[in-house]
This record gives sequence, C-alpha cells and structure tokens, in this order.
Amino acid sequence: MKNIFKIIFILCLGIFVVTGCADDSGGGGTNTENTGGDNTGDGGNTGDGGNTGDGGNTGDGGNTGDGGNTGDGGDTGDDNTGVLTKLISIRGLSYGETEDGKKYVWGNAGELAGEGNNDDIMTPVEVDLTVIDSITNGYTYYVITDKGLYAWGSNNYGQVGNGTTEDVLTPHKIKEIPGNIKELIIKNDTVYVLAEDGLYSWGDNRYGQVGNGTTDYKVLTPHKIKEIPGNIKKIIIDILDDGYTVYVLTEDGLYSWGNNTYGQVGNGNTGDVLTPYKIKEIPGNIKKIIIYDDNIYVLTEDGLYSWGRNISGQVGNGISGNVLTPYKIKEIPGNIKELIISINTVYVLAEDGLYSWGNNTYGQVGNGNTGDVLTPYKIKEIPGNIKKIISDGYYTVYVLTEDGLYSWGRNTSGQVGNGNTGNVLTPHKIKEIPGNIKEVIIYDSTVYVLAEDGLYAWGDNFYGQVGNGTTGNVLTPHKIKEIPGNIKEVIIYNSTVYVLAEDGLYSWGRNISGQVGNGISGNVLTPNKTLEGNIKDLIISGSIYDTTYYVLTEDGLYAWGANGYGQVGNGTTDYVLTPYKVKIKKQN
Repeated sequence: MKNIFKIIFILCLGIFVVTGCADDSGGGGTNTENTGGDNTGDGGNTGDGGNTGDGGNTGDGGNTGDGGNTGDGGDTGDDNTGVLTKLISIRGLSYGETEDGKKYVWGNAGELAGEGNNDDIMTPVEVDLTVIDSITNGYTYYVITDKGLYAWGSNNYGQVGNGTTEDVLTPHKIKEIPGNIKELIIKNDTVYVLAEDGLYSWGDNRYGQVGNGTTDYKVLTPHKIKEIPGNIKKIIIDILDDGYTVYVLTEDGLYSWGNNTYGQVGNGNTGDVLTPYKIKEIPGNIKKIIIYDDNIYVLTEDGLYSWGRNISGQVGNGISGNVLTPYKIKEIPGNIKELIISINTVYVLAEDGLYSWGNNTYGQVGNGNTGDVLTPYKIKEIPGNIKKIISDGYYTVYVLTEDGLYSWGRNTSGQVGNGNTGNVLTPHKIKEIPGNIKEVIIYDSTVYVLAEDGLYAWGDNFYGQVGNGTTGNVLTPHKIKEIPGNIKEVIIYNSTVYVLAEDGLYSWGRNISGQVGNGISGNVLTPNKTLEGNIKDLIISGSIYDTTYYVLTEDGLYAWGANGYGQVGNGTTDYVLTPYKVKIKKQN
C-alpha cells in the first residue's frame, strides 16, 4: 500500500474512496485521485486543495488494499483457508488475491465470474483474471483487468459503453478498446480511457467534451480521439465543475476542449470547443497542472501561468473578470515548490516564502482583512522553513513548519485551534502539540494531528469524532489517550475515524449504521477497539448509505457492513455489524 494518500471525496451523488493514491505533478491519481482535495489517510486534505491531476477518478473508485462473527454470521464450512494479501472492492463486487497467487471474486461479480454471468456470488470463487484497478463517479462503476474493461451501473448517457442508455446491474465487458488500459477517468457521465493505441471517450457530450466534433447529447460507445499527436502523458479534468472541459498533456504540449464558458480552454474566446485545441502560449516543460472550478494553473520551468474563471481575482492579474488565454504571474520570484487551490484561494510556496491571493471571505489569504486579493500577497508571519501547506478544501488553511503548526481562516467550529470560533485573519500558531508533527489530516471542520507523542484532534465534534467523550465542538487540541503504542495510519470516512495501531484497529465517531463494527448503531464518543492483531490495511467501499468495510490482517480478511450483494462473503445478504472473517477455500 502506498503511504502517500488515502483520498475520500464526498460527492453530491455518492462517495467513493481511493486508497493508495499518490499526488501527481501534472495529473492522475485522483484527487480523486482529487483531485480537489487530497489526503493522507483522511477524508479531508493533506496536500493540494486543488486538483493536481484528473478531477475525475483514476485510482480506486472502490478500494485497493495490499497487504469475528455477525448475527447469523454465515459459514463456509471449511477451515482449510487461504490468506488474502490483496483486496479490491467496488459497489458490491469484491476481488481478492491469496498468498499463493490465486484470484477470487464474490458479490456482484457479473461477467468477471464468467461471460454471460449475471448472478451474485455469495462466497469467493476462483477466476482466471487479474483486477488492476476500480473507478467510480458514485453511480457508474468501472473495473480494469488484464482481460479488459468492465462497467455497470447508471447508464443515462451511455457511459457504460454498451450502445444503450439502459442501466446495467452487473459488470459488463466493454469490447471496443484493444490492448492494455493505462488510465481511466470518469467525470460526471463522460468517460476517458487512455489505451495503448490512443485516447477513447464516450458518454455525456452536451458541450462537445467527447471530442468527436459534435455536441450529440449522448455517445453510446467508445470514440477514438485522433487529433492529439505524440505520446499522451496525462488526462486532467476539473474536480469542482461538472467535468465538461478536458485537458490532455502530451510530449507535444497541452490540449483542451469542451465547455469554454469562462475561456478555460485558453483559445481566446468563450465558445465551446468540439475537438482538441493546442494551447500555444505556455513555453517550456510543464511540471504541474491544477484545474479548479474552471480556473487553470500551469507550473512550468518558466513560471506559473493561469487563465479561465476569475471572479475573485484568483488568476492573479490584478483584476476580476474571466481571462481567455494563459497569463503569466510575475510577482513570485524563484522556484515554486508547492501550489494549492481551495475555493478560489491560491497558495504558492516559493523559495522566499508563502504567497496567497484570490477569495478572502474568511481571511484565508492571511493579510489581516477579508477583501478579495487580486495579486500575490506574501505572508510574513510564519517563521522558519515551511514543510507543507494543507487546506481543508474550504476556507481554512494549515501550514506545517519546522517551528510548528500554523492555521488561519474560517473558524466556525474552532478548527483553527485558538480557543474560540471567530474567523482568524492572520496565521495563528497552535501551541498545544509538542514535538515533531508527522501528519496533519483534515476532514470537513475536524482536524487530526499525528505527533511524536500520539494523536490530537479538535474542531467539529457533532458525532463525537474528536474522541473526547462529548459531542460539543472542541476549540483546542485534545490528546486521544486510549490508543497505545505507535500509530501506523489514520483514516477518516464520513465523520468516522479509523486508526491502525500496533495492537489492532480502533474506531469511533459516526456510527448510525454500524460502521464502527462494534455490533450496534449509535455514535461512539471514544476509541473502540474493532480488531486485534497486526492490521495491514483498511478498505472502505460503497456509497455513504451502503458501505462495506474490509480489513486485511496477517491472518486473513475481515469484513462488515452493507452486504446486499453478498460482498461480505459470509454466504448471506444480511447486513453485518461486526467483523466477519472471509474464508477462502484452498484448491486441492
């Protein structure tokens, strides 16, 4: 499992989880993956608050992990079981690999369990394929395998790619894309697949975003885009808008097409662009691209360029008003180390310090007032070397330095950690956390800090997610004392906290449907030990109201939660409230 990011995006139409994704300069990986907001083991942000790659989904739309009993529990009746070392799960489908290299599927397996199969698989069955990745937009689901691409779910724009608009209930193989699939992004209802022989797209095409030269409302099968020469490095889509504009980085340069309402294609006008357009005003090697709410930032060897939507001055050109071609931002000297965008506020870490501009409604620019800032402002109150900038994805920012942790901006739940709930207009040093800070995790308005001496939390505590035994907002850091030993990882999912510790898995917070795994529903206000032993990974799959939890341990796989497709693997479709050990029959 990669340790850089676990990303959770909460969408208006569902939730998908990406585990093991990495922040990428120039695209990919989601945010999710963010694709807007990134996280290290969290549902908030520990890296870019904008999108440094695709704003659709390219990591798991379900989850990948490397590495009890229930009411009636169910039973496979066989103790001669293999141990799973890898799991991928997405919307009722579970795929696992055992230590001896065998592959299994169960749950809503569809044609992954055999051509023409439409039945749910109640316990794991061996298959002759390898699942590489899984992606979702919250209601249509894709699985990349070594045998090809499979899709199912909502199909109102033909996004399943089977030539119809009828919903598809089980995984269906898309046959029109030959060879190895390198990357897949779905944003809203448009799909982009980078294959060995080029780029394919289909689905929603109301702004010409499929790139086939038309605005035919629905493209029902994959269309190969022929206008992009050379090797394609990355596909990038805005995470915040409806995903109707696409950007493709190639060896030859940057191309864009689709919706152009704000000039975001960069061709000098605002009419929709129906085939790929090469953006010519950006010289030199492109290091990083961030697309955020129809506003584009391109970091090159030559400097930082921006264009598109500019309602709060976020382009940094001194005015508000859309910018139709790339504008070079001149006020930042030297090498740019880091770039983050969050709700039209820009943060740039340069050699000589931290700069910010754009939306300043809550004082998040850090200049002492609340008016929008139209050109880069250098923040002077942060001494020492800056290690990391972390945005909550909204209006509060955190800066980790050698000297400690600083925060400012919106503070409605006490998330700045200064003891009150008034907005903070300049950087505030959080003094209650001693020693070296290893990780900062933000979920909505709750903050988690993993320090040398343990885990701290504060801010929004509606579900008890701070873990202090109450449900009132916590205005300064609270040390969570119930978890002994070294903490390996912290994961936040929909206000439920999961901690992988040396002696097992702990969980607390929101528990309306048994997500803590303690056998009951009802919020849990202090850490509950869910599983003993050495925990390798936690994988969370499904939507906000239909979630299954998988834990890989040294002695096998445990699962609980939603089980409508039999995805827990216990032989039933009953909801499971405590961890059940999934049994894999060894083949003789």
